[in-house]
Amino acid sequence: MLLDVMMPDMDGFEVAAEVARRPELAGIKTLVLSSASLAGETERCQTLGIAARLTKPVRAADLFGAIDRALDNRAQPAAVVPRPPN
Repeated sequence: MLLDVMMPDMDGFEVAAEVARRPELAGIKTLVLSSASLAGETERCQTLGIAARLTKPVRAADLFGAIDRALDNRAQPAAVVPRPPN
């Protein structure tokens, strides 16, 4: 599941928390996209078991790499992919 952190009404973390509460959705891998690094994001990712947090704009190779790692059960949770240099 790919979520944007800054969505109206429910943010990406709230959606991830709701998914985590539902046993029928257990095992879904979650990645979040954020346009800014907000205080506590890394900790929230770890608490919610989010596989990766990527900073927008994200390069396709970084996104595909994060998806690949998320689908690998040996991957570490809450990997942070930094914003590419301008």
